[in-house]
This record gives sequence, C-alpha cells and structure tokens, in this order.
Amino acid sequence: GWSGNYGYPECIALSPSPPPLQPPPPPLVPGFALAAADVFPDAMGWTSNRPLTVTECGSLGTMLGGYGVFGAGAYAEKTFDLSGAPPHNLVRVELEFLKIDSWDHEEAQLYLDGELVWSRRFELSDGESLCGRPGVDVWKDAAVKVSAETSSSAGLPCFKEVCSRRRFPPSRRGTSAPLRCVQRPYPCLKVRVTSTLDSVASDESWGIQNVRVFTAIGPPSMPPSPPSPPWTPHYATCTQWCTHGNECEDATRLVRINDRAQEVFCIFNGWRGVDMQLVEDGISTSHRTDENSCPEGTDIWFPRTHGFLDAVWAKYGSAAGHVGIYGIADGCGGCKGLAMNSEEAEQAAHWTSVGPSTGAPAEPWFMRSVPTSEPNGDYTEGCWLSFRGKDSSGFRFNDQRCQSSSSRYVCSTNAWDASPPSPPSSPPSPPSPPSEPPSAPPPLPSPPLPYPPPPSPSPPPPLPSPPPSPPP
Repeated sequence: GWSGNYGYPECIALSPSPPPLQPPPPPLVPGFALAAADVFPDAMGWTSNRPLTVTECGSLGTMLGGYGVFGAGAYAEKTFDLSGAPPHNLVRVELEFLKIDSWDHEEAQLYLDGELVWSRRFELSDGESLCGRPGVDVWKDAAVKVSAETSSSAGLPCFKEVCSRRRFPPSRRGTSAPLRCVQRPYPCLKVRVTSTLDSVASDESWGIQNVRVFTAIGPPSMPPSPPSPPWTPHYATCTQWCTHGNECEDATRLVRINDRAQEVFCIFNGWRGVDMQLVEDGISTSHRTDENSCPEGTDIWFPRTHGFLDAVWAKYGSAAGHVGIYGIADGCGGCKGLAMNSEEAEQAAHWTSVGPSTGAPAEPWFMRSVPTSEPNGDYTEGCWLSFRGKDSSGFRFNDQRCQSSSSRYVCSTNAWDASPPSPPSSPPSPPSPPSEPPSAPPPLPSPPLPYPPPPSPSPPPPLPSPPPSPPP
C-alpha cells in the first residue's frame, strides 16, 4: 500500500503467501537421462481426435482425457523432440494410464513410433469406484504405471523447417536478401496412447498423466551364438520314446521342438506320450489372445483323454487345471445338458482348443465324461474356462466371463498321433555273397604277327620205282 511520509510516498511490501510445496519428482531410472516430462494441465504439444480436455478422478487426480472425453476410437499423441538429449540408442517412456468405468475385456495400448509396445486388458471390476458415471458403483476405476522401451527411434529423424537470410558484406548492406528455408532432420519420438473401447466416453473412458521420456546408451548387441552342439541321442516326440525306443515310463527326456532339442517331462497313457513343461510365476493369462510364458513352440496344455487328464493332474496338481480350451463364440454350445468333451457334436461345434497354434489338431479334447452344472452360458468368446477342482469324472469348471487368470500353468506342444507312428525305415541289406566262384574268363586272342607267315614247304616228289630183275 501507499502512505504519506513528509510528503514523500512510501512503499510497503505485502508478503504473499508462500506457494504450496510440490511433491518430490519421481526417481530417475538408473542409467537413463530424463529427456522430457509432461504433467497435465501444464503440458503442451499433445494432439487428439477428441477435445484436449483435462479432468479429475477422485484420488487418481488430474488427467488428460478422462470421463466423457476419451472413449471409443479416441487417441492422444505427441512427437517429442530429442535433439537436446544426450547421444542415445535406447528410449524409455513411462506414464500413468487411468481406466474408468465399464471396460469389458478391452485393451489399453501404447505405441512408440507406430509400433505397439505395451497393452493390457481391463475388466469393469478392476479397481474401485472413484469417478466416472454417477450412481454406478459396480463400474470401477484404476490407475496403472506403464513403462516401455524401444531402440527403433535411435537416429530416427523428424524434420523441421529452418529459415535464414544471406548476410551481405558492408558495401551491400541494405540490400534485401531472400529468405531461404530448408528441412533439417532431428531425432524424435512419437508417443500415441489409445484403446480398443467400443462404446461412448460416458460408458467407458480413459486418461493419462505424468508422461516421461528417458534416453540411454543400451548395451552392445550380443555376438552371434556358437553353433549348436551335436544332437544328444533323443527321439522327436514323447510318443516315439515309447513306440521306437520302448521307453514308456513317465520321465524327463529330450525331444525335438522347433528343430531344437528341449528337455521336457513325458507322461504316457498307453503308447501315446505328451510333453510337459511347468511355468511358475509366468505372465498371467485369462484369454486365448493373451500373451503367455510358454516356451517357443508350445502353448497352454489341454487334456486329450480322461486318462491323460488324470495322469497330468497326478504330476502337476492345480497347475494342470488351467487348460487351453475355449469357446469360439459367446454362450455355451451343448451347455450343461451334455458332457464337456469333443465327442459330443454340439460341444465340439462351440468349444475348441489351442492345438492348431503349435501345428497339432484341435481335437480330441476332454474336460468331463458326464454332464454337470456347467457350462451354463454366462461366457465371453475366447476366455479360458475357470478351474474349480477335479473329481472322478474330470475337471470341474465355470464358464464365466474371463474373470479367471493364472500365472502357474503347464505348457505342451499338444502333439497327438491318431495311430502309432511308423517305425524308422531299416537300412538296405548288404549284397549276398556269390554261391560259387565265378568261372575263369576266356583266354585273350593271340596278337597278330607283324609279318605274313612263311609258306608251308611242299612234300618231296616220290622216289622212282626200281627196275625189274633180269630173267635167269
């Protein structure tokens, strides 16, 4: 304020209230340098096919997008200028993704330079009710931390226009020089966030917050692998261990998968064998399109027969109950009126297996030998069956809507031979020895003489007869 003091004005400074303390920034990723950080509502440079609106969602805080803003078909993207970042060949992006309301097995997705690097499915029950549509408490909201890395943007240029005027010597100052513009490349990274939602933003929506971009020098590429050692004695499949090698006891053995020798546990039922590999703490999977941790060339196992179901259960217990059988459509096919196995035509028309994913046949598959209270129809296409235990008729299960997932399961090639494979072909027999020695070859003809032979001598003439004797 101002006040008079002997005719001179006096300025009295009023101390403003100190600004509120900002929360400490999150820690940096070891080995990475922070290149950019966007916190809404202050971040600039984002574009979208929806209004760039900032909303709030209870304890989840402020976000770009949110309820009523980002729904079906919406995306948000920004091209980050990395020309000020240190030299790098690796880029890392971190952000918070906020899922709001009635997601029903739909995906959130993150793209870096046009490549899908992260995705996650959400259900309406994920999280807690914090915002979104008022009065619908069964629709939940959740925030997840997302991180992804890519090397594809190292050196990948964007282009921006740089303009300048030519400088003239002092003698020509005042001369108007034309403006020259060129397109110059610079390193950049395009970040796009979107989803597979199929409904309006007042029904299901999403938002983002705290986007950070890091750069680093990644480790050098690995040298080429040494040549594979010679094959260890093995058979191509577990079945061949029995049919060709006469070893039909359950045991760890080497088989060939994707043209490589791999160690598996072979379980036999008669002459047939199945290869098994147990996954502990793997990627959790609830739908046939979900990524899983099965080794290359294998997929989630499924029972082919009642006998195999019992044998694999005896080895692995509840891990064997997560099986690669799913419906090709919503509903239940033959439903609870028929036994759940591929010998029932109505069940086989609606339910199938992951067999073709490894080049194996889809049928036969087996869950139960007699009808039960499931499947009853509350099912979404592609979801795994929810394991509920085992009894003498097979597995007990529930066909609910992808609400069952597991990170502990058994993987297999699910190979199946309808009949015993042919034995290996025998080598050709050596030629039989001759029964008697061969006859001697005919003599060679005499060589021709170098000159004609002399003529044969003529016989001498006969001697003359003696004269007759005189008479007495």
